[in-house]
Amino acid sequence: MTTEEQPLATPPRTPPHTFHRNGFSLIEVLVTLVVIGVLAGVAIPRYQGAVTRARAAAILSDARVADLAILDYFADHDAWPPAAEPGEVPRGLQPFLPDGFRFARGKVSFAYGPLVPGISEESGDGLGLSVHISDDPTLHDALARLLGKDVEQAGPLWISGPAVGAGDWSTTTKNKS
Repeated sequence: MTTEEQPLATPPRTPPHTFHRNGFSLIEVLVTLVVIGVLAGVAIPRYQGAVTRARAAAILSDARVADLAILDYFADHDAWPPAAEPGEVPRGLQPFLPDGFRFARGKVSFAYGPLVPGISEESGDGLGLSVHISDDPTLHDALARLLGKDVEQAGPLWISGPAVGAGDWSTTTKNKS
């Protein structure tokens, strides 16, 4: 062999069957989707419950504002405001309410009036503030629990008045944290 004739270099050896992955297998993708589905199945109902409880707390806060306005009216006029239908502000009460406060918001409305039909409005003994919730039993139940009332009670929930201790919010707000 002459110096000019060199043997050809052999290519480097590689394992005969190497496998390079370029993605995920079907099993890995399916397992990931199942885990995400289980987590969503747990988280979404808890989130919805938290939102409903927050809405119930906001309703109770609005009821407290309305109740304080009623007490301010009484302090200024030495008489209770006249009764009003659900969603209507009692006559003469608007100056005691914050700007933009309404007695009706979507499915929720407040009413101020007799606890029992036929009670005299003049004495104020049978008047109270109630919350009417239409077409949302979950919100009704959340508010009833927040007030410490029977969840099975249908119809309006009384917030203040002789039935719950007029203006005594300690009976409706204690031990609710």
